[in-house]
Amino acid sequence: MYAAIEYARNGWSVIPGSVWDGHAYTLGTTPTKTDGLVPSMVSQRSYRNAREVHSWWNVAPYSILSRVAEDFDVIQIPAGLLATSIEFARQSIIKSPVVIGPFGARILVSRGAELLPGLWNDLGIDIMPPGVFIPLPPTTIRAGSTRWLREPSELNYQLGDQKAVQEALLEVQQLWKIQRVFEFDARSNSSVSDRFDSA
Repeated sequence: MYAAIEYARNGWSVIPGSVWDGHAYTLGTTPTKTDGLVPSMVSQRSYRNAREVHSWWNVAPYSILSRVAEDFDVIQIPAGLLATSIEFARQSIIKSPVVIGPFGARILVSRGAELLPGLWNDLGIDIMPPGVFIPLPPTTIRAGSTRWLREPSELNYQLGDQKAVQEALLEVQQLWKIQRVFEFDARSNSSVSDRFDSA
C-alpha cells in the first residue's frame, strides 16, 4: 500500500491489479480467478490522488500496475544488457528508474520514445506499446518478484531521458555483443580441450 501511495504522491498514476496468491491470479478481495495480471476493476481507471490510492489498497493487497505511455514510456532490455550497462557505468541508464524482474529490465523514460535505428529487437530490446499494464515493485508476479535497480526516491522520481538512454544502449549493445562472442569462444575452447583430455 505504501509504495502505491508514494508513486501517486510523486505523479505516477497507479491501478489496482490482480493478486498472485502462489497458485493463480485473483481479484484480491475474493478468491475469484482472473485472466492473468490485469486491473481488478472494470473501469481500469488510474489513480493519482493519495487518498484514493489508500482507500483501494486498504481493502486488499493489490498488485501495483501502471499504464505504459500514461506517465512514462518503457524500454525493455535483457538482464545481461543491463549488467553490461552497470559494468561500463552508463549514467543515463543507471540514473533512470529501472524495474528488474523475470522479464529482464524495464527502463522508465520520458514519453515520445521511438526505437532508434540500430537497436535490435532480436536481442530483446523494445519499446513497450502504449496502454500495456506493467507491474511496479514490490508487486509479485507468477514468475517471481519485481524490484528497483535504485529506489525512485533516490532519483527524485525523475524519468530517464529517452534519447540519452537509447544512445547509451546503442553503445552498450556493441559491448554486450563482444562479451557474448568472447564467452562463446571460451566455452567452445573449453569444450574442445575437454574432448582432447578425455581422449
